[in-house]
Amino acid sequence: MDQITLSRRTACAAIAASLGHASPARAADFPTRPVELVVPSSAGGGTGIVARAFAPWNTLQDFLAEARRRPGQVTVGNSGIGSIWHVGAAALEEKTGTQFLHVPYQGSAPGLLALIGGHVSSMVVSPGEATAHVQGGKLKILAVMAERRETGFPDAPTLKEQGIDLSLGNWRALAMPKATPQPVVDAVADLTRKIAADPAFREAIGRSNLGFTYAEPAEFEAALRDEREFFRHVTRNLQLN
Repeated sequence: MDQITLSRRTACAAIAASLGHASPARAADFPTRPVELVVPSSAGGGTGIVARAFAPWNTLQDFLAEARRRPGQVTVGNSGIGSIWHVGAAALEEKTGTQFLHVPYQGSAPGLLALIGGHVSSMVVSPGEATAHVQGGKLKILAVMAERRETGFPDAPTLKEQGIDLSLGNWRALAMPKATPQPVVDAVADLTRKIAADPAFREAIGRSNLGFTYAEPAEFEAALRDEREFFRHVTRNLQLN
């Protein structure tokens, strides 16, 4: 594979120098295949940031086009086999007719470090977990899987805005043993309702760029039933067993 080495000069200067050595015949057809950028420095430094800004994809459509061109070769990291984000990437495959090479990690944090280090090409992850890296210019958000755009990333369109009928999120809930007396359940539900309405709690969630929706117990139970059918279908195709 052709390689373009980025020195500590600007990316444009280094690439212009490399392209200048190509023969006229090859230059006329260039590029005919993916061009690999070799960054001879540790991940997270200025050189790496410039390289990523120049290269990986600018839009979701760029990403999907590459995945269709190279089925099963575009790497997508996730937080573990069978995790919500592994399922999310699989659902995106199904909705878009693509095939990724799924790479599991033991949680989102090591997966993001692998993405920054160039060990995988992309990753499906909670927006809140990627905030610092996006703000630092190390990562770029191509799309969010929520029903609406994330407040912290107003320029990142949803999948539905881009013609892909898919919305998927991660939720957290309080649970108690089935035999818990109803008065105790009601007391915990009331406390949870009050905390969810607390401005300080909502502000903390907002700072972390985690989407927020509160559901009463019955409403949440209904949502779980709907999700169960969706996940049963997607995970069947993943052959997790």
